[in-house]
Amino acid sequence: MKTTRAVQLLLALCAAAALTGALPQRAPRDGATSPAIQWLCQRSDCSCQDRGGLEEVTCDCSSVEEQQPLMLGDATAFVSDRTRVLEVRNCSQVTFVARALSNAISLTELRLTDVDQLVLRERCLHTDRVPHRRISLRRVANLTAEPDAMHLTGEVLELDTVVAERLARAAFGPGSDLIDLRLANSHVEEEAELRLAQAVNVSVVNSTLGALSIEVDEVLDVVVRNSSVGRLETLRLNLRPNFSPEPSRLTIVNNNITSFDSDEVGMIIDEFRLRDNTIGNLTAEMTGSFTTAEVVDNTIGWLGNRVFAAFERRDALDPRGPQTAQPPAKYAFTFGGNRLHAPANGTFGRILSQDNEETVPLYRIYGNQFGCRCEALAELVEVGDRAFLASTNASREDDDDVVTGDAAYRLLYERGTCLGDGRPLSQFRLAAYTSDYACLGERTDERGPGGGADTATAGLLPLLLAAVCAASLAV
Repeated sequence: MKTTRAVQLLLALCAAAALTGALPQRAPRDGATSPAIQWLCQRSDCSCQDRGGLEEVTCDCSSVEEQQPLMLGDATAFVSDRTRVLEVRNCSQVTFVARALSNAISLTELRLTDVDQLVLRERCLHTDRVPHRRISLRRVANLTAEPDAMHLTGEVLELDTVVAERLARAAFGPGSDLIDLRLANSHVEEEAELRLAQAVNVSVVNSTLGALSIEVDEVLDVVVRNSSVGRLETLRLNLRPNFSPEPSRLTIVNNNITSFDSDEVGMIIDEFRLRDNTIGNLTAEMTGSFTTAEVVDNTIGWLGNRVFAAFERRDALDPRGPQTAQPPAKYAFTFGGNRLHAPANGTFGRILSQDNEETVPLYRIYGNQFGCRCEALAELVEVGDRAFLASTNASREDDDDVVTGDAAYRLLYERGTCLGDGRPLSQFRLAAYTSDYACLGERTDERGPGGGADTATAGLLPLLLAAVCAASLAV
């Protein structure tokens, strides 16, 4: 009997030790004993409501006279496994300790609002086997995210009105898979690096960023809209196979981008839209393939002559199956209404894709305006004029025609005009065909990009003088 009681006592002690070890503990300091665990519902600045056996917890730091830093996940603010909703608001300083939510297996919604300083430690937001959690950070004055802090799987992550020095790619950690990642109304002083393994939707809206990188191995929809970006660093996207019959999209609309000159640009996407942007320097060579593309109504200060040269048209069927097939007429690259001030490489050159049989895009081209300097336009005008002369009257009368190869340059030439005064590009025809014509008569004074207006006239003067001399000698 004594032996049996001894065994029972031993088992009880082991169970108590195991239970104690499962709870978070602070390491004793200066010989002090470990403090007792304090659940959030036991704190004076937090309140809890029972919802069918689960808890909705609200921590409002303004409800106490003296605010103390809130260390979520440590022994003073431990998150219960029964917590379904956690809201933290009006706090001067909040820190999520490493693996703060590892025990929060019931947590489906986390909201942080009006926080002066927020620190996210390693894997603090991650919980195994809890999909579809919504995490919202709103009006955070200073966000610091350490490596792996936002390593998430299956969550919706919203950052609205957040200020941060940097959002490093390491903060998301390898293998992050989000339903939605939304960055809105926010300011990142240096760079926001959004690097994910998978995502359904990624959006950057109404934000000011020193630099922006977006890299997603498999994605359905990416949007950058109404934002100011110092430099667009990286843009690497692949469509998400076997996920949805909806087309995958990249939309960059109504932004002010100082520089887009990176070598880190590549995409396999269904629909690409670059529209209504002001871009100071666009020299990044965009590689990849698409089904439809629009580069429309952009104002570009400096344009590289290889920006769109590597674009390829994708086949009618993609890896997701025949339900996403598009008719051939949809495989078009619309290039229209753009204001192109100057070439970054001295000449606009052949700025569109080269003729590559099956993969070259079909083009719709209209109404582009160029900074009219004859050296910059010579190559484009020469190719365009030859294609114009080789085309038929019927093809020239069709305003909605879809063309390929050098015919695209015919439309650039035929439908393009000079910035400012709207004169046709045909005024530079002589410059393109005359080998000894060096634009010596071009005006480069205060009139700016339109200063080449007198170029064609200046080039004709030597020919007119020669004709007059010949007539005089004949007399």
